[in-house]
Amino acid sequence: MTIHKVKIKHWRSIGGDPGVELDLGRITVLSGENDSGKTAILLGLYGAMRALRTSHDEFLEENLHPAGSKHQKSNGEIADQSYTSVLSTLSTELKSQIKNQFNHNVIWKKRDPEFLEILMLLFEESIEMLYEVINFKEDFFGTAGHFVFDPSVKNRYNLILKQHMLTTDEVGDLSNLCDLLLMNISKGKVFNHGCFFISPHRNYIPQHQEKESSKDEFYLGYNVSELVGFVKKIKTEEMMRKGLYNRLLRYVKVLFPEVISISTNIPEGMDHHDVFIEWKVNGVSKTQPLTRSGSGVVSAVYLAGRLLSGSDHQTIGFIDEPETGMHPKLQVRFLKLLRELSEDFEIQWIVSTHSPFIMKNLKDKDRLYLIQHDGSETIARAIEPNDKSTVFQAIGAYLPDTISSKGFIFVEGTTESTLLPLLLKKCEVDIEQEGLVIIPMGGENIYSISPSDLTKIHPKAMVILDSDLVKPLSSGGNLTKKKIEYQQECHKHGVECYISTDYRTIENMYPVHALLNVLNSSEDGVGDDPFMDLSPWITNKINLAIKMAEVITPEEALDFPFVKAIMQWWERDH
Repeated sequence: MTIHKVKIKHWRSIGGDPGVELDLGRITVLSGENDSGKTAILLGLYGAMRALRTSHDEFLEENLHPAGSKHQKSNGEIADQSYTSVLSTLSTELKSQIKNQFNHNVIWKKRDPEFLEILMLLFEESIEMLYEVINFKEDFFGTAGHFVFDPSVKNRYNLILKQHMLTTDEVGDLSNLCDLLLMNISKGKVFNHGCFFISPHRNYIPQHQEKESSKDEFYLGYNVSELVGFVKKIKTEEMMRKGLYNRLLRYVKVLFPEVISISTNIPEGMDHHDVFIEWKVNGVSKTQPLTRSGSGVVSAVYLAGRLLSGSDHQTIGFIDEPETGMHPKLQVRFLKLLRELSEDFEIQWIVSTHSPFIMKNLKDKDRLYLIQHDGSETIARAIEPNDKSTVFQAIGAYLPDTISSKGFIFVEGTTESTLLPLLLKKCEVDIEQEGLVIIPMGGENIYSISPSDLTKIHPKAMVILDSDLVKPLSSGGNLTKKKIEYQQECHKHGVECYISTDYRTIENMYPVHALLNVLNSSEDGVGDDPFMDLSPWITNKINLAIKMAEVITPEEALDFPFVKAIMQWWERDH
């Protein structure tokens, strides 16, 4: 059971037109400025999923205050009810019960095993469960979900009936079949995802362990006092035989490779157990309790311990600002830890963050949203993985990236920042290992930063610009005054500024044979003229850049004008 989509309306800063709708990935990241509504989204979804699991939840009333958290519109009117929906694939238990109904409930005149198998496949591939929550219990319905499907699925269903010489008059249409199944299925249709919430206000107090250990509760204050119990359980003989301790150690080592053991003991001067971490740095071992450790190691031990000590599979983990208290390098490792836990425990993560180090390391299975407040309500905009610069610019997140860099390059757009790292890698230059940052500024925005300020950000800086020439300089072509003056100003302040006057744009630099191959074009003249306007043949520059990077050979990459300029600049005094 995987959650594909969530929708939330009329909750805190989230309105109803359009509300917030998210397609979830393995890790779904929400980013935006402060007070844009990121935490409202996390809490709203977390509360709704708790409501789907629990018939009466005092915790929701005490912590989320649903009655006082309905959205207030710009005209002062308060919405009548909040609404949240969750769309998921069918759970394993539900599939089993549907199959059992198909096999034992004679609802068709013709009982054909092949027909039932094809019908079961239709449900598994194309039908989902929709769960709805209104007012987090005030006017709540739908602890059990209902089937939903695209109109095209009904056509497939009718075709299956026709192929097996059945009609909807005999067996009912797809909607009726779904209703009949729901009436006869007692279990499996309920929402069975677990969930927990971790806030940036981490509160690790081992003295509270006895009081809290009796509660199967997840606290918004991130009270991780259960942690001692998790580690004790994992270190029992039975659990160690199952390899759980070694797994705990492996997960913690993702963040902290220096950790060599995890145990529990009573710190000097205390009456209660604490978790002890043993480290080995530069050949020297040291042991310290978690109460004297940073939030990074607490987070790692807590997450791994929570899941290993008996958490449900099929879980949603909500984490608000995981970067709190973590060095940039740890932030990247923390994302890797989430990815490993996701694979091992069927857990999906919804994370809010300001960290560019987390955002820039997202993978294809992950999703990224820019959360903004338009003055009336919170809105969410999906960001393509190769267009993370939109988020970075919106929250001003590039400057932290330069702290750990050894040099950086400003380019005009996402095409350059997508293509150049791929081509450089073909030339055996890995920009992450080299500490080189390539920053897309978005066309005219590049001129908004004075070259005199670039070296203040980092002493080794470069700017790359398209010439935008429509004909060669030798034939009367002219660079714009703005480009010439900016290049002169860059050179004045020791900033490399490269403009290739042999080509119009970066697209004109592509090898002609490779360009025609990717465009699947046989038209004469396309790409032959380095000053030709190629826009009529290119529908998506970024997708084209990715495909071009795949077909360009290492030799061609070495000869690519921008790559050649970067490598000459990078090797100078390096």
